[in-house]
Amino acid sequence: MEIRFEVDGDVQLARSLSRFSDDVADLSPAFNEIVPMFYEMEAKQFASEGAYGGVIWPKLAEATLKSRNPLSSGKIMQLSGRLVGSLIGGSERIVRVEKLSLELGTAVPYAVYHQRGGGRLPARPLILLPESERKAWMKVIQRYLVTKMREVSKQVEDF
Repeated sequence: MEIRFEVDGDVQLARSLSRFSDDVADLSPAFNEIVPMFYEMEAKQFASEGAYGGVIWPKLAEATLKSRNPLSSGKIMQLSGRLVGSLIGGSERIVRVEKLSLELGTAVPYAVYHQRGGGRLPARPLILLPESERKAWMKVIQRYLVTKMREVSKQVEDF
């Protein structure tokens, strides 16, 4: 069994769980446990302006700073709050939990340009999975699989 986490085609996590059967039919309980962990990770990513994920976002261009409302927060990637809101559970979030897949992200159309960068727009990766998160997410999945194995084993013993 392989667990993969991709962001816009960039594989950020690919781990094989060789101890576990490829016959596992439903990981959705574990995935549902990961969803709030994703929101917390994204809150840290925005609060640290990218540092939590390991890539500090480039500072705003002087022209951008001059064009901003002086009453705005001044935080990078948080002018309206729309993008950050969508990645911490707001209305434009993407959450699709299925038996063997989990999709998390944002429906904000301009997010991809910030994730990748391009032209004069520098990349400011919104979603980066640091090693600490990779380990925590894998622990959730492994704990779920071990629990399921024990349940099956118990059922066989009771049979």
